[in-house]
Amino acid sequence: MIFLVLGSGAREHAIAKKLVDDSVDDQVWIIPGNDGIEHSRIKCHHIDMMTAKIISRFILSKNIDLTIVGPEALLADGIAEDLRSLGHQVIGPNKEATKVESSKSYSKQMMRDAGIPTASFRIFKTPETAHAYIDHHLLKHSGIVIKASDLAGGKGVVVTNNAEHAKRIATSFLTDPHCKVKTTELVIEEKLEGKELSVFAFFHEESYQIIGYARDYKRLNDMDQGPNTGGMGSISHKNLISKKLLQDIDDQVFKRFQKYNKNENLGFTGFLFAGLMINNKDEINVIEFNVRLGDPETQVILPRLKTPLKTILSGNCKEVEYHNEAYIHTVMASKNYPSLDETPMDLGHSISLNLNEDTFKHS
Repeated sequence: MIFLVLGSGAREHAIAKKLVDDSVDDQVWIIPGNDGIEHSRIKCHHIDMMTAKIISRFILSKNIDLTIVGPEALLADGIAEDLRSLGHQVIGPNKEATKVESSKSYSKQMMRDAGIPTASFRIFKTPETAHAYIDHHLLKHSGIVIKASDLAGGKGVVVTNNAEHAKRIATSFLTDPHCKVKTTELVIEEKLEGKELSVFAFFHEESYQIIGYARDYKRLNDMDQGPNTGGMGSISHKNLISKKLLQDIDDQVFKRFQKYNKNENLGFTGFLFAGLMINNKDEINVIEFNVRLGDPETQVILPRLKTPLKTILSGNCKEVEYHNEAYIHTVMASKNYPSLDETPMDLGHSISLNLNEDTFKHS
């Protein structure tokens, strides 16, 4: 088969690598890709505008069998349904269904209506109403979480422990023109305690299949300190969670989502990521949903798959098999990343590594 992957990052690289590792006969194109992705059977192609018509012409010229959309912004713009309307096979939800990720206010209300466990929350559109709630709420609780409702590249969530900090973040997200995170609505929710877990499922028409799970680390610094980022690394291995907990997650999250998907004619198809908080009693709360594979989790869940990825994408996979090895992914970041306060990042440095498989054999 010939695949097309849309995107440019490590997630798209991991998808392409998995596809060619699964079969010596398959080829992958990536638009636009990056300089680190090129491979004998993985080729990058740069285009100036990521429109459905331009991509469609490329699909036809290269006889692409299946297109996989990586980034959330492209999905939220409706690229998947636009390409399908032009007659192409595409992995990714339609624009309406992407609201599960692109609007945190919609997503939280959907969870409530579907009976999916999540933290208690309120939605605000002005700093003034948010400030009044913050002053009242923080008298009763040790901390709250401020979330930009709109897409923010994984950087629109701030855990706050005092009212001054919370109000400053609320004002910045809603009204500060210099803030990188911009949103029309805020979700303010209770702060949950426990360990985070990412679980991924693939939805195909009337069925779905859990395909993997990982723990990712979002804080910039060691010991889970510093600002939230788009992800600083992840791990995945067979003993990360118990079979019972995985079944509970299936019952309380994915089955209920699928029922909502059907009842509301949401038409969701593609990858669904559930970001979870698991407390010390193994009680589950959904922090967020994403409508695509995650970054950095994709880099550890796909190598763990013994089942070929294209078998999963066909919708005919009855049981997913895994390798026994543990997988670890780490991220290097430039100084001052993620630069939420507009502090310039120290960019432009080359990366030089001299590693081989023996380096990590006993890690």
